Amino acid sequence: MAQKPLQHLYLALALLLTAGITASCTDDLTDGSTTGTPIAFDAPRATETRAAVEGDFRDGSAFSVWGWYGTGNTINNNVFEGVTVTNNNGTWTYNDGFRYWIAGMTYNFYGVYPATLPEGTTTSVKSEGTITINNFDCSKTGNDAVDLMTAAQTNITYGENDTPQPVDFTFGHLLARVTVSVRTGQGVTATVTSATLSGIRQTGNYNGSTWTTTGEAGSFSRKSEVTIQESQSVSLFDDLLIIPQNLSSAKLSITLTRKMGNKSENLEANFNFSNYLAQWEAGRHYRYTLTVEPDAITFSNFTVDEWGETHTGGDINIDNSGEVIPTTAN
Repeated sequence: MAQKPLQHLYLALALLLTAGITASCTDDLTDGSTTGTPIAFDAPRATETRAAVEGDFRDGSAFSVWGWYGTGNTINNNVFEGVTVTNNNGTWTYNDGFRYWIAGMTYNFYGVYPATLPEGTTTSVKSEGTITINNFDCSKTGNDAVDLMTAAQTNITYGENDTPQPVDFTFGHLLARVTVSVRTGQGVTATVTSATLSGIRQTGNYNGSTWTTTGEAGSFSRKSEVTIQESQSVSLFDDLLIIPQNLSSAKLSITLTRKMGNKSENLEANFNFSNYLAQWEAGRHYRYTLTVEPDAITFSNFTVDEWGETHTGGDINIDNSGEVIPTTAN
């Protein structure tokens, strides 16, 4: 009989422990989920990303996700708010606690890639899907260039007996990709000593559908000279991923040494991009080729491809005539 109070104490502790475990499990099922299936994200696709040209999104790649759920036209219960989703050896994970599907609810998800944007850039996403990106800077090139993309998956609903699938994003580009190359003609070699693409707006704001450029125009410059052998081609700049914009001030300036046999001469040429195309648009790859010929420098073969296509000569030709500048030695 003396042991009964102790037994009651053990029973009370057991009940408290069970209640604690039950409460913990209930807390894990965010917002009263009845399915118990965590919201997951599948390997995202891109219309073509700079990384996707080399393969898929690489290990360690990350995007930010926003999401809401609700019913009918009222989808305003927030479930993700700029949460980072990272590729860990092919599995896309987020680290601040699982969210769970709620049967019968409708979900809308929005993504911005990459998760880490240039310093000073701000991003906001509203429940109706408006993605705003302010103070974006596209001045970096090469491996430091930011391939800014967005994605949406909306009107996702699962019933009690359905098996929810990972959210599968398809990202689309918000920037233009620009390649400027120099090619030598037959019997010609050339050494490019300097090249500058100027009059380019490098900062801007995106309001969900259009860009507004801000700040003063900047430039991209080649940092080292390069020699181009006969009938060869070299890209002047590292990857250029640029805010879509009007080209009224865009200009290419280049100095080079042209060699033909024992003859060598120093040349300089300037080209206004607006002579060939009024503006660069998002999701397009613009290719410009400057050809050094025995008697002229020809700026021609302007083509527009989809982002990741390899140019074969059969794409949209903006201008086949080009601009020919007869050259005179300095």
